[in-house]
Amino acid sequence: MRAAFDRFDKNRSGFLDYRELRNALQHMGYDVSTRDAMELLRAYDDYPDGKLDVHEFGKLVRDLGAALGDALAFVGLRNPAVRPRLSRQRPNLSLQPLYSVALRGE
Repeated sequence: MRAAFDRFDKNRSGFLDYRELRNALQHMGYDVSTRDAMELLRAYDDYPDGKLDVHEFGKLVRDLGAALGDALAFVGLRNPAVRPRLSRQRPNLSLQPLYSVALRGE
């Protein structure tokens, strides 16, 4: 997790601001506006300081993985025969399921 975090911490502050978070999420294939990134940052910022540390970022990434896994299972894409097709294109993913989790505080 540290290597991924460091890759997006462009100013080497030890934190991700909303711009760096947006860049990280876009790199992962999520369609994220500045406003989306700011809202996610607020939702995952345990110490309301306007930035994510590596642990807060890790929780966000784990939640993204869980939300994506649930979505793939829902549409039947856990089948290994389908995965190679997915790796050839970068999907435009929605953060809506993650917003639901973050707002409920799970």
